[in-house]
Amino acid sequence: MSSEETLKCLLCFYEKKVRKMGLKCPSGHYFCPECAKSFIESGITNYDICLPYKCYECHKEFELEKIFSRMSESQREKLAMYQAIEVLGKDKFEIVNCPYCDFVSVWAKNSTNNLLYCPNKECKKGSCRICFKEFKVPDKLGFTPEEITKMEKDGILKHHECFKYKTMKEDWDEAIDQGHQRECPGCHAKGIKDTACTSMKCPHCGTAWCYCCGLSENNCDKSDPNGDMHKHNVNWQKNKKRCPLFLLEIWDIDKRWDRDDEAKCLEFLHKILLSKAIRNFFTKYSENQFQTLCNKFPDVKNHGIDLKEAKTMDLTLIKRRLPPPPQPVRSVPTPSRTSSTYSQSSSGWDCIIQ
Repeated sequence: MSSEETLKCLLCFYEKKVRKMGLKCPSGHYFCPECAKSFIESGITNYDICLPYKCYECHKEFELEKIFSRMSESQREKLAMYQAIEVLGKDKFEIVNCPYCDFVSVWAKNSTNNLLYCPNKECKKGSCRICFKEFKVPDKLGFTPEEITKMEKDGILKHHECFKYKTMKEDWDEAIDQGHQRECPGCHAKGIKDTACTSMKCPHCGTAWCYCCGLSENNCDKSDPNGDMHKHNVNWQKNKKRCPLFLLEIWDIDKRWDRDDEAKCLEFLHKILLSKAIRNFFTKYSENQFQTLCNKFPDVKNHGIDLKEAKTMDLTLIKRRLPPPPQPVRSVPTPSRTSSTYSQSSSGWDCIIQ
């Protein structure tokens, strides 16, 4: 890279002098040093989605040597583990992070051990993989009555109970995620949109999709099957398979939505998504089971969600009022002097997107 060259950063859009610590993809798209640093860290944080490192614009892979040379020692160690997971199999192994430092390790997904003893010299804390709470690490692990009593006193044994609720807690956490984030139908990366339009393009895999209905460009209904994502917005007011380009437009036909504040519209959309996810959760678990989960995990107990409202909320995304369909004409015989024709009609109905 020439030290005098000036390029626009693909991420922050600022014109900057090209520097050594910046990144250029094989197609020449430039990431400034600050954005390159965030880009590399995002791959470490969301390794199962963001790796291998690809350009957001052309989706070509960056040369691993360039990425590696810009990483910290800790990031390199993590990347090596993620590459090991790829070889061993994502379906069998996972990365486990210490909640109190940046230490990571590889664990078998079917492991029944949920106690993590961090070997980091600056940490050395014990934590539960399920509730993430810290416990005092014993000097040694043994099974004499005295040692068991000490483990109980230090709060270690109670964390073995956490494992019994692992699946239910994961299902609850997933329900909350479904309510607060949308998932890319291509790579399953999760996130929440800004207050711009509903037409999305995933920065990780390049999939075009609709934030409103969650369908990809290839699977959503469009006025032109071969057209781009914007064809999905054509005649959305009358076609229940289509969606508006902006959430603010919905107020024109459905007064439950806000007419002036896009952020409030986004909040209402996710309120519907959260209610639907919570209802699905309670088709699998009873109220008593959930109460037990709340008693065991304070973060679940303090969820701050109105469960009664979630269970009764109308899950209709957009209520449309359409003209009645044409009805067959029914002729009613009258005396021969006159004849009249009567037709049935209706006042219309709501067509919905679930």
